[in-house]
Parts: sequence; structure tokens; C-alpha cells
Amino acid sequence: MNKTKTLKNVQMINILSYNILLSKYSEKIINNCVDFAKDGVMVFCLQEVVKYPKKDFIIDTLLNALGKDWRVTYHLGDEKSSLNSGTCIIWNRRFITLRTSKKILLPKITQLSIHEIILNKLLGFKGIPVHRRAIAGLFEYQGSEIVIASIHLDNVGGTKHRLKQLEYFIENLKEEQQVKYKILCGDFNSYDVLKTGYEKQAFRQTLGEEFEDAAKNVSWTVDLADLDTPERFPYFVMLIKALKIHFRRKLDYIWINNLKIIDCRKVNVSGSDHYPVIAKLKMLDI
Repeated sequence: MNKTKTLKNVQMINILSYNILLSKYSEKIINNCVDFAKDGVMVFCLQEVVKYPKKDFIIDTLLNALGKDWRVTYHLGDEKSSLNSGTCIIWNRRFITLRTSKKILLPKITQLSIHEIILNKLLGFKGIPVHRRAIAGLFEYQGSEIVIASIHLDNVGGTKHRLKQLEYFIENLKEEQQVKYKILCGDFNSYDVLKTGYEKQAFRQTLGEEFEDAAKNVSWTVDLADLDTPERFPYFVMLIKALKIHFRRKLDYIWINNLKIIDCRKVNVSGSDHYPVIAKLKMLDI
């Protein structure tokens, strides 16, 4: 069978959203992504991508492992630490082509609330506001334009702040609003402690009712009992682990517009305290 013809006739987009935990366990993340690519993933949307001084950049190593057909666009900060954490999109050029990309720096809160400071201390984190970043690309696939984005909303500031970030993100994609097909992947950090479903519904209203959660059948992607702890003493997490208490919430989403969900699932792999979500999607008119 002619290989080129086969590639042109591929009618489904296989896409993965993955928070890679500040790129800490790079070897495991790279091995996971190579395996995902072998299973058909053609686009990776990653969050918490970090470029550490005097260390190999995880994205360079990953591209080398994936092979010559893979390309990347990313949005990182200039800090010489994990504070440069950002987002990226990696794609296989045999299936999909990038036309333009846009880096979006999301609004940042000035200070944490008292309860957020206390919680961060208990979890072992520094508890300082950080800049969250998004990257969006206008791609060509099967002769049609499609917007694909990787976004990381804040874990502090509450629902109001995350919605403000999402609104800002949408405002900066005004030129792409006329594009029919859209896929927005990322870590939306909605812990929804009381399981009201309010924040997810607010996300959809902000995006527009035409958007659908491709991962609607995925019940959770993060378990507090699996939280990777920093070097300082995370007393609360240590207690959670000792008591084997599970606090499971869905933080990772793949929002879609004008695409049909063929399959969407969470994948149980190690390397991060988030489980990646993979979706197999088809354009409605193809």
C-alpha cells in the first residue's frame, strides 16, 4: 500500500493533553510520549514544560526520540528556574501542518489569600503567584483549518480568577474565532471540592455552548494521594498518604468544537501526578 496515500486518507485526529509535572521525570515522560506516538497520537499538548539551566531541554530530547517528522511550538518564561514553566504543542508534520502560532501570557494574581498561603505551606509549596502561559496554533488538516491550543489555568485565585484567565485567552484568539474546528487542551485546575460541577459549566459558558468536553466520561485525572511532593516537608500530603485517603478530581480537559468524539480516555502511566487524556476525534464534515 502506498504510504503517502495512507497518510492523506487519515481522517481522525489523535491528540493528547498531558501535564508533565515541571518536567521533573523527563526520561519517563519521553518514554511515555514515544509509546503514545507509536499508538497513533499525532498531536501532544503539554503543560508544565520547564527549561532548566545546565540540563538537556526535555522538548529537544523528546523531538530527537520521536524522529524527524515531529515539530514543536512552545511558550516558556525567561526565568532560570521552574518559574519558566509553560505550555507547548508537538505535532507530526506528516498528518498536520502549522500555519501560525500565538503565545498568550495569562493574567496573574498579585497575592494569595490567607487560606491559599496556609494550604500551600501544608502541601510543601512556596506559595507565590506565578505566570501561567498558553500557546495556540492555527493548523491545516485534511484541507481545513483547525485551532489547537495548550493552556494551563491557575491553581490559586479561585473560580473567578480562572474564568478571567479563560476569557483573556479567548479574547486573544479573536482572529481565529471564524475557524470552524477548535481543540483546547490543558490543565484547568478546577478542584471542585464539593463536586458541584459549577466551574465546569462556567468554563463551557465562557467558551460558548458549541464547545463540548471530549473527556466527559473521564471522572478524574489527579489524586491528591499521588501528589508529587517538593523538597520541603509537605505535612498534609504526608498525612494523606499515610492514611491512604484519596481525593480524586478532574483537572485536565479537551474541549472541542465541531468535532465528533470517537474515543476519549485517561491513561494510567507514571511520570507525573496528572494522568494524560487521549482523544480520537473526527471533523464533522469529513
